[in-house]
Formats: sequence, C-alpha cells, structure tokens
Amino acid sequence: MVSTVKVTNIDTPDNTGNITFDRPIVGDGSSLTNLPAHSGNVAFPATQVASANANTLDDYEEGSWTPILGGSTTYNENGGHYIKIGRFCICHGILRINAIGTGATYTISGLPFTSAGATNVNDAPGGFSIGEHDSLATSVIDFSCNNQKSSTSVIVKSKTVAATANAINAIFQNNTRMNFTVYYLTA
Repeated sequence: MVSTVKVTNIDTPDNTGNITFDRPIVGDGSSLTNLPAHSGNVAFPATQVASANANTLDDYEEGSWTPILGGSTTYNENGGHYIKIGRFCICHGILRINAIGTGATYTISGLPFTSAGATNVNDAPGGFSIGEHDSLATSVIDFSCNNQKSSTSVIVKSKTVAATANAINAIFQNNTRMNFTVYYLTA
C-alpha cells in the first residue's frame, strides 16, 4: 500500500523552517523528487539510526579531531576537522611538531572513526593528500598512505628520488609542519 501526503506549508515553532525527524522515514524515494526549494535543513539524530538498506543515507556528522604521533611528541599545533557521510569520512589535519620525542615518524593516529576491517586493501579504499609541508625527515617526491584495517591510524608512505615506489620512510621529526587530508571507509 502506498500513501501520499501533500504538504504545502509547514510552520515550525521557532519559525526557522527546519524540520527534525525523530524516526526513520520509509519509502521508495519517488516522492522526494519534487521537493520545493526552501531554506530548511534535514537534521540527523545525535546517535545514528542504522539502516540495512545500502541506499539509505542514515548518518551525517561534522566535528573536530586531534591527529597525534603518540609517544612523547609535543606540538605547536595539532588539530583538524572531519565530515562523515554514511560510512565515508574525510579528515583535514594540521601537524606542527615541536619535538618528536618517542612519537611515530610515519604513522598518524587519532582518526575520529575506526576504519573498515577489510580482508584486503581493495576492500578498504582510502587516500591521503598533502598540502603545505616543510622540515620533513626525508626528502620526498611523492606521498601515499595505508589505511590500517579496523584502526584509527594511517601509515604515511613516501617516495624518495632514488626509489622506484612508495615505501615506509621517516617523515616526521622535530619542527615538521604538515597540512593533510585523509579519506577512508569507516567500520
């Protein structure tokens, strides 16, 4: 049985036009094709209401996160922002290292969500891009990453002039500065 509801005007108590749904909306989506343009928003609940339907957008979140190298590393600045849409997460981060201490020299940890627990690298797509950087521990001509399975860490791989492929090289040291973006599938 298909039900159709036509709404021509919605008055909200705060006069913003924002509508918040407190339960999943079920349907084939065909009634969503003729929605009028408006200034309102769709709000997702604070706790995800997961759907078994792969074509249902059931989660959207924005927030901040703190990239770390672990150990005794100290920072002049380390922080970032993320956007998570469904299972896809995009994280922008800034690392300005004061002293590396016993911290990792090629692994960034602290991603806001655990990555997918794939059985091979093709099942857990992800990527890494570097913006502005300086004072790296190794002279590098290319970067890539390995998203760790079922983890909140990413291994930064790099290629040196003498190398034929990206490998694990020391990247971070005292005074390294790096702006970067990581994207990956969450668990």
